Amino acid sequence: AVGFCGTFFDFALLNIATGGVHIGNQPSGPATLVDEFLVGLGRLPVELDDIDLIVHGTTHGLNALVQETGAVTGLITTRGFRDVLQIGRAARVDMYDPHFSPKEPLVPRSRIEEVSERFDAAGQVVVPLSLEDVDAAADSLVQKGVQAIAISFLHSYRSPEHEQAAAKQILERYPDLTVTCSSDLTREWREFERTSTAVSNAFIQTGFASYTEALQQRLREAGFLRDIVFVQSNGGTLPASTAAAQPVRTLNSGPAGGIMGASDIARRLELANVVATDVGGTTYDVGLILNGQAQERSITTINGRPILAPSTDIISIGAGGGSIAQIDELTGGLRVGPESAGATPGPASFGKGGKLPTVTDCQVQLGHLDPEHFLESRMQLDLDAAAEAIRTSIADRSGIELDGAADGALEVAEANMANAIRRITTERGLDPIEFTMISYGGGGGLFAAAVSENLGIRRVVVPPHPAAFSAWGMLSSGYREDRTATLLRSLTEPSVPAILDDLSALVEDAKTQLGRYGLDPASALIVRTLDVRYTGQSHSIEITLEDEWLESSGQFLAGVAAGFAAAHLQRYGHGDANVGLEIVATRVRVNFAHDIPHPRQQVTENGPLQPIRNRRIYFRGLGWVDTPIFSRGSLSNDSAVVGPAIVDDTSSTIIVPQGWTLRRHETDALVIECEETK
Repeated sequence: AVGFCGTFFDFALLNIATGGVHIGNQPSGPATLVDEFLVGLGRLPVELDDIDLIVHGTTHGLNALVQETGAVTGLITTRGFRDVLQIGRAARVDMYDPHFSPKEPLVPRSRIEEVSERFDAAGQVVVPLSLEDVDAAADSLVQKGVQAIAISFLHSYRSPEHEQAAAKQILERYPDLTVTCSSDLTREWREFERTSTAVSNAFIQTGFASYTEALQQRLREAGFLRDIVFVQSNGGTLPASTAAAQPVRTLNSGPAGGIMGASDIARRLELANVVATDVGGTTYDVGLILNGQAQERSITTINGRPILAPSTDIISIGAGGGSIAQIDELTGGLRVGPESAGATPGPASFGKGGKLPTVTDCQVQLGHLDPEHFLESRMQLDLDAAAEAIRTSIADRSGIELDGAADGALEVAEANMANAIRRITTERGLDPIEFTMISYGGGGGLFAAAVSENLGIRRVVVPPHPAAFSAWGMLSSGYREDRTATLLRSLTEPSVPAILDDLSALVEDAKTQLGRYGLDPASALIVRTLDVRYTGQSHSIEITLEDEWLESSGQFLAGVAAGFAAAHLQRYGHGDANVGLEIVATRVRVNFAHDIPHPRQQVTENGPLQPIRNRRIYFRGLGWVDTPIFSRGSLSNDSAVVGPAIVDDTSSTIIVPQGWTLRRHETDALVIECEETK
């Protein structure tokens, strides 16, 4: 599996027969992505001919969308709907921010053309499509230099024929253009969101397809003749050819890999409710596993623009090792993130020219990271540079002594992380105390116990190879196809057959696509859901259907009503199963899951557990403590590390505070539990 995060490729090589895992990484640059991919692949201890599958997670499309570096894009829409993107929802995202300004559309009004055509909401033709208008619109956009065209017609979610005919006409006239139809990406209503999705896909498709084609060509030249697969935002995979045509489905593929890996760990440890946290250099990503199921959402917002595509439900904040700590000019208080030092110049302690203090610099100052043994001594950290950055930017300006300034910055970062978890738990009617935290990423072990203690969580799991865990998690992803249809009906007995027929049609359509991939549709796992709301409400809740509900109309009505009432009660504090309900949309996901060996790390058992060294470390409430340092590779199943202590991994550091005990589980995961009531 290969995970690309913008500055590095992470590689996870899995030997299916033994379960052995080899981890590697390779720096990357925007102009040399394919070259660096092959360099990193070549450094793995395996011949290219012996690789059965390459699974690729990437932020390529996400970076292009966030940085707005995609193709020059035009939009063709139904006459009278030229301003859908500009109007949006005509509301402030934050109603209490008087300075809020919505993102400018990726396509300016000057590159939006209208054509005569129209379906009604029932899918009946009101105005036939004018191909003459399509030709004129395409000619106008080409003269304006567009490289890609998005087509989004009114009610095409119900009847896509006009969009398809327009796309065919444009490609016959201009075969070198990239054309995206909104109905190929989603069959959901809400004109603004569907148009935004189509435009976003067209904007990033040219660059993404170029990267995909170049990578596959170079791999073939090197002797790898199989097709690679890409990870979707929902955690499933799809062929490279499909990803090249619909890259909007891959925007959150990197974080989704971590959620897939966390789901596998949770299943092996028999954990029903899990908060999955990924601490990287720039962001802190939080996902949720509830009752054994990774939580998803059907719409996500990227850089202020809505995307209609199934995605793992992840909340990201600007809090990571590179987050900058500084005194806020307005309030005079200490602030951490969302600004990041990035890979360049990076933290001050990295010696690459960084002058501002980061979270990593504070950890170096307090001894949490060992300057002499960072990343198994592969990199030396500059303690003096870290101290000077903290002193200049924080301590001297606030009147706080050096260690207190560093610890204060970490406490702010931990509070930000805890608040991100509250957004995905407490604000949805869930109590964090009932969850276990699975913490990964290079900085996961440094924060896991402290953030858990803040929330009342009493158990933390750190998986094997935490720094490359998202890449490993991608290996557990299987082919997946999602289908959605807008179906506005009252939930009554006469409507049940139509709802079930709609679900069956979606399942068959998804299975047909999987069959084109060479898979046996009969082996697929099927999940059916409905978007349900109280009659007259604007927003809905997605309810998963149990198989037994499909056996009769009575069971279906009772099951959906009870499930919706329970979900509404949890989220909003009230719910009634005897009030009229409406179905807004039907959804299915059809996928092939992989059962892969659990990753293992090499463990050397040399008698009783002994620390590899001691060093002075600053702990909040204790001050400087002479602390034992243990190697993860020396822990056996009966080992118990009692805090305060540090466990060093090959690419991460795990803090065990006072009152916590760390043990190695038989799955090779490390379980840290709070032994005291906090």
